[in-house]
Amino acid sequence: MLVNGIAYSVTSALGNGGNFTAQCIQSNLLPPLSDIISALNNATMVSSAIAGNEPINCASGNLFKTTLGDSKFVICSLGSTGFVVHNCDLDIVVDYLDSPVTITAPKLSDDEALTCETVVSPLSVSETTLALLTGQPIPSSKQRNLQATSTATLAPSSCGFKLLWRSFQKRTVLLLRALCPAEHRRQPVDRCYLAAKADTIIVTHSMGGLMMAGALANGQCSFASNTSWVSLSAPMGGSMGSDYVQNACSGKNVFIQAIVNLIGQCPVNNSTLGLAYQDENFSTSALNAAFSAAQDAFRSNVHAAMCSDNFSGLFSFDQMKYFMGGTFVNHKSKQNDGIVEYLSCSKGLEMSTFGNSYNDTFYLTGLNHADTAFLHGDSLFRDSHKPVKWFECLL
Repeated sequence: MLVNGIAYSVTSALGNGGNFTAQCIQSNLLPPLSDIISALNNATMVSSAIAGNEPINCASGNLFKTTLGDSKFVICSLGSTGFVVHNCDLDIVVDYLDSPVTITAPKLSDDEALTCETVVSPLSVSETTLALLTGQPIPSSKQRNLQATSTATLAPSSCGFKLLWRSFQKRTVLLLRALCPAEHRRQPVDRCYLAAKADTIIVTHSMGGLMMAGALANGQCSFASNTSWVSLSAPMGGSMGSDYVQNACSGKNVFIQAIVNLIGQCPVNNSTLGLAYQDENFSTSALNAAFSAAQDAFRSNVHAAMCSDNFSGLFSFDQMKYFMGGTFVNHKSKQNDGIVEYLSCSKGLEMSTFGNSYNDTFYLTGLNHADTAFLHGDSLFRDSHKPVKWFECLL
């Protein structure tokens, strides 16, 4: 909830007698709420709008285009009854209320209240914004300035996945992800016979990508000519999370259990040791060479990849722990997903091939490490936060 410019998260458990827990939410963990009024202020009137190949019907004729986050929106004013916001992934119907609704801020301790920040501040509004928010007539000056040829275009809501579903069903999808330590060495070899088959799509997440690249580099794996490999958040140059855990477990640093649990626990297992950051203190010459070989195999065989340069991610219960991982682990760069840096994820690839749109084959996102495993769906407002749609468009 949003009260007096401060955002709160309130949770309660079933059968908990109505008890709840509340906390403030920082602005970098929220959708772009503070930009909503600015988006309305910057709205430009257009004569028509198209979503995909379909026209957007607006009975009043008062259509506007604007941008929120990095997504495009079209607004249709309905006069005194409200307005509709169209986007390629959602439609929002806004109705006006007859009277204000009272929303009370949850009770926090004095110490907790001190951590709260104002995420939305009052702004002046344009004539058009005032009309949209209150149901007043759209200013006639806007209508006079309208160019008859101006058209707003939204991307189609689907990349055609349903049309391709039949052909997709004919292909084998192989998911390779990091499992428990005993399975780490066995898993790529066990599944390589599938990769060598025709019409196979391999999807790897996190250490699964590094394992696959290592198996290819060592000759334990080979791909069929039409096998496709999709890599998600692969630590191709290791992770400073591994170095953090090894340092913490050696007693040279304060042991922060919540952070360490993201990567591993003491004593450090072999899989975590194998993720030591390339060319850093905890890596060895043999491990550095193995990383380089894996990066060569990665570059030669991967068809699409998703990386991240911001750990804020999507709003979820996982969000805070990856925020802690991105903040407290001594990453080489702030451009990381809480576990894996963008520089590591893209190691072996040309960084110039990455883009922030879900239409880019090599996708640079603002997602955390759990988001890139498709655990939390897509953002409604940011094209750089749509992993599910990106994967759909790849197919």
